[in-house]
Amino acid sequence: MTKFEEILQKLNDNQEARQEMIDILQGQSLTSVSEEQLTRLTELAQKMGVDLSVAELKNVINPPEGEISDDDLDAVAGGSIKRPGLPLTSKYSDPEELRKYIEEIKKEALGGK
Repeated sequence: MTKFEEILQKLNDNQEARQEMIDILQGQSLTSVSEEQLTRLTELAQKMGVDLSVAELKNVINPPEGEISDDDLDAVAGGSIKRPGLPLTSKYSDPEELRKYIEEIKKEALGGK
């Protein structure tokens, strides 16, 4: 989990911190906040136990041009699949093929039984 994802999770779980962030942003989007607001946001993150610098926050808001890191790519929808799931092929749209696949997964989970 990235620092930003950790902050989002903590904001989701903490109404008081969420309200403080709303007060800091004053209705602005993250891409249009001032340096002072960025500093206050990093201080809020630190109060929530996430060590985040203003520079790191700026990189999240406005990533530098160039290649995307593997971590950033993984965070994008479709970037990667981190857990086993249904293979993305059309043969599983057939109910019989899907049933066979589910049976295979069950056997693997039960150690081949």
